Amino acid sequence: EDCKTTVVEDPNTFSSEEKQDESVGMWIHRKGAAPSDEGPVVIPGSRGSYSYLVKPKPQALSGFSVAHGAGRKWMRSRARDRMSKWYPNPESLSRTQRFGSRVVCKNKELMYEEAPQAYKDIESVIADLKQ
Repeated sequence: EDCKTTVVEDPNTFSSEEKQDESVGMWIHRKGAAPSDEGPVVIPGSRGSYSYLVKPKPQALSGFSVAHGAGRKWMRSRARDRMSKWYPNPESLSRTQRFGSRVVCKNKELMYEEAPQAYKDIESVIADLKQ
Protein backbone atom coordinates (compact mmCIF):
# COMPACT_ATOMS: atom_id res chain seq x y z
CA GLU A 1 0.00 0.00 0.00
CA ASP A 2 1.31 3.47 -0.86
CA CYS A 3 1.86 5.76 2.09
CA LYS A 4 1.74 9.50 1.56
CA THR A 5 3.56 11.75 4.02
CA THR A 6 2.92 15.46 4.37
CA VAL A 7 5.26 17.67 6.36
CA VAL A 8 3.61 20.80 7.72
CA GLU A 9 5.79 23.59 9.07
CA ASP A 10 3.68 25.84 11.25
CA PRO A 11 5.58 28.32 13.45
CA ASN A 12 3.52 30.28 15.99
CA THR A 13 4.98 33.74 15.36
CA PHE A 14 6.85 34.91 12.28
CA SER A 15 7.07 37.57 9.62
CA SER A 16 7.47 37.14 5.90
CA GLU A 17 7.68 39.32 2.83
CA GLU A 18 4.69 38.86 0.58
CA LYS A 19 3.94 40.25 -2.86
CA GLN A 20 0.44 41.46 -3.66
CA ASP A 21 1.43 41.90 -7.28
CA GLU A 22 4.68 42.29 -9.20
CA SER A 23 5.23 45.89 -8.06
CA VAL A 24 3.98 45.93 -4.46
CA GLY A 25 5.55 43.98 -1.61
CA MET A 26 4.86 44.09 2.11
CA TRP A 27 5.93 42.41 5.31
CA ILE A 28 3.26 40.41 7.12
CA HIS A 29 3.69 39.64 10.83
CA ARG A 30 1.59 36.71 12.04
CA LYS A 31 1.13 35.88 15.71
CA GLY A 32 -1.20 32.99 16.30
CA ALA A 33 -1.98 32.80 12.59
CA ALA A 34 -0.66 30.82 9.65
CA PRO A 35 -0.57 31.56 5.91
CA SER A 36 -3.72 30.35 4.19
CA ASP A 37 -2.16 30.22 0.74
CA GLU A 38 0.68 27.75 1.36
CA GLY A 39 -1.08 24.41 1.73
CA PRO A 40 -2.37 22.44 4.72
CA VAL A 41 -2.31 24.01 8.19
CA VAL A 42 -2.41 22.33 11.58
CA ILE A 43 -4.86 24.01 13.94
CA PRO A 44 -4.04 22.66 17.38
CA GLY A 45 -6.54 22.48 20.18
CA SER A 46 -5.62 22.33 23.85
CA ARG A 47 -4.05 19.18 25.25
CA GLY A 48 -7.58 18.12 26.15
CA SER A 49 -9.04 18.38 22.65
CA TYR A 50 -8.40 17.33 19.09
CA SER A 51 -6.23 19.19 16.60
CA TYR A 52 -7.22 19.66 12.96
CA LEU A 53 -5.35 19.48 9.69
CA VAL A 54 -7.16 21.84 7.33
CA LYS A 55 -6.82 23.07 3.78
CA PRO A 56 -7.62 26.78 4.02
CA LYS A 57 -9.34 28.84 1.34
CA PRO A 58 -7.00 31.82 0.77
CA GLN A 59 -8.83 35.14 1.00
CA ALA A 60 -7.50 38.69 0.79
CA LEU A 61 -10.05 39.80 3.42
CA SER A 62 -8.23 37.71 6.05
CA GLY A 63 -4.78 38.84 4.91
CA PHE A 64 -4.31 35.35 3.49
CA SER A 65 -4.10 34.11 7.09
CA VAL A 66 -5.92 31.48 9.12
CA ALA A 67 -6.14 30.80 12.89
CA HIS A 68 -3.15 28.90 14.20
CA GLY A 69 -4.93 27.27 17.10
CA ALA A 70 -7.65 27.43 19.70
CA GLY A 71 -6.07 30.47 21.33
CA ARG A 72 -5.98 31.37 24.98
CA LYS A 73 -9.23 32.03 26.81
CA TRP A 74 -7.38 33.21 29.94
CA MET A 75 -4.04 34.98 30.31
CA ARG A 76 -1.35 32.81 31.88
CA SER A 77 -1.56 34.65 35.22
CA ARG A 78 -5.35 34.27 35.35
CA ALA A 79 -5.12 30.59 34.43
CA ARG A 80 -2.51 30.04 37.14
CA ASP A 81 -4.68 31.83 39.76
CA ARG A 82 -7.92 30.08 38.84
CA MET A 83 -6.55 26.61 38.30
CA SER A 84 -4.42 26.61 41.46
CA LYS A 85 -7.58 27.40 43.49
CA TRP A 86 -9.58 24.67 41.77
CA TYR A 87 -6.73 22.14 41.74
CA PRO A 88 -4.37 22.78 44.69
CA ASN A 89 -2.20 19.86 43.56
CA PRO A 90 -0.88 20.58 40.02
CA GLU A 91 -0.14 16.87 39.61
CA SER A 92 -3.91 16.31 39.40
CA LEU A 93 -3.80 18.10 36.01
CA SER A 94 -1.17 15.76 34.58
CA ARG A 95 -3.75 13.29 33.24
CA THR A 96 -5.89 14.15 30.24
CA GLN A 97 -9.23 12.48 30.89
CA ARG A 98 -10.49 12.54 27.30
CA PHE A 99 -7.43 10.82 25.83
CA GLY A 100 -5.93 9.04 28.83
CA SER A 101 -2.61 10.74 28.22
CA ARG A 102 -0.13 11.97 30.80
CA VAL A 103 1.79 15.25 30.81
CA VAL A 104 5.40 15.11 31.94
CA CYS A 105 6.56 18.55 33.05
CA LYS A 106 9.19 19.56 35.62
CA ASN A 107 7.68 23.03 36.09
CA LYS A 108 4.40 22.25 37.84
CA GLU A 109 3.21 25.88 37.52
CA LEU A 110 2.97 25.30 33.76
CA MET A 111 0.34 22.66 34.44
CA TYR A 112 -1.94 25.50 35.57
CA GLU A 113 -1.03 27.84 32.72
CA GLU A 114 -1.47 25.19 30.03
CA ALA A 115 -4.59 23.51 31.43
CA PRO A 116 -7.21 22.76 28.75
CA GLN A 117 -9.65 25.11 30.52
CA ALA A 118 -7.30 28.05 29.74
CA TYR A 119 -7.96 27.68 26.00
CA LYS A 120 -10.90 28.42 23.75
CA ASP A 121 -13.03 25.56 22.51
CA ILE A 122 -11.39 24.30 19.30
CA GLU A 123 -14.74 23.10 17.93
CA SER A 124 -16.10 26.66 17.91
CA VAL A 125 -12.87 27.98 16.34
CA ILE A 126 -13.20 25.41 13.53
CA ALA A 127 -16.91 26.23 13.11
CA ASP A 128 -16.03 29.92 12.75
CA LEU A 129 -13.41 29.08 10.11
CA LYS A 130 -16.02 27.18 8.08
CA GLN A 131 -18.21 30.28 7.77
